[in-house]
Amino acid sequence: MDYLQKVLQRFNLENTKSVPTPLPEGYQPLPNKSTATSELRAKYQQVIGSLLYIMLGTRPDIAYAVTKLAQFAANPSEEHLNQALTFVATF
Repeated sequence: MDYLQKVLQRFNLENTKSVPTPLPEGYQPLPNKSTATSELRAKYQQVIGSLLYIMLGTRPDIAYAVTKLAQFAANPSEEHLNQALTFVATF
C-alpha cells in the first residue's frame, strides 16, 4: 500500500474518487493517428510502468486492463493517458 500511495501522489491523484472497474465496459482504445509528444509519451510510460509493478506484485486481477493500455506506450494519445490515470485512481 505504501507504493500505491506514492504512485497516487506522483500523479496528483490523492483526492480522486475510485471507480468499481479499472476500464469502462467495452473500452477499446484506438491507436493515436498523430505523433505523441515526448512529454506525453514519458508520462504515459511512467503510469503504465507503475501499473505493471502493481499488477505483478499485488494485483494479478488487473492484468488484462494493464496490458490493454500498455499496447499504446510507444505512441499514446491524451485519451490513453487520461484513461490510464483514471485506472490508477481506481485504487
